[in-house]
Amino acid sequence: MTPDTLTQLIAKIQAQLLDNATLFTTATVTAAVRQALADINLAAPQLMGITMAGVAGQKEYELEDELATGIFDVLLQGSGDTDYSLTYYAFVEDGRHWFRLRNPQPSTATLIVRYTLPHTINGLDGATESTFSDELNVAALNGSVYYCCLVRSAATIESNNVAPGVPVNWIKLADVWHERFLDSLHRARTDPPARGEPARSTWEDAQHSTIYP
Repeated sequence: MTPDTLTQLIAKIQAQLLDNATLFTTATVTAAVRQALADINLAAPQLMGITMAGVAGQKEYELEDELATGIFDVLLQGSGDTDYSLTYYAFVEDGRHWFRLRNPQPSTATLIVRYTLPHTINGLDGATESTFSDELNVAALNGSVYYCCLVRSAATIESNNVAPGVPVNWIKLADVWHERFLDSLHRARTDPPARGEPARSTWEDAQHSTIYP
């Protein structure tokens, strides 16, 4: 299934809420989608991998992907399908992600660096691609409806001539969608990650549209 664009998500969210953009405007729904996306990126970001050439005597390496949100594994590429875990710690300096090896590797070594990237939704904040799996696409819908219900509850608390039970009812509805959201995130987190070989191109190769074998 092709993941939804922002426009498609907004239409689905408004349909779930039986709204014609009167109670839940495009701006309100977009804000809810952005909040749901932030939760998704905390719970189940994209998992990426690249290879880097070892530098003799060097312990510190920069992950030169400005969109990266964290490093979660560094391996030494072995022969065949055998890779070896390396002891390292990751840190952030001046907004850039680095890792420091306990033991430096020779220049003949190839390091495999696993890291996370945020998901994007086509049409949201300048993104041109939706990167969700099927499960995360469902999570984005559920989470966005949840945040829309919270917004509606807050909007009715101090409104004149609104029955006292209206905000409570919106909160109850939000709770239902929150449970759905958490269930979707749980299923997405338990999906097995990709086990394919990391991309052999470096960040610099990608920047210059050149891929070396």
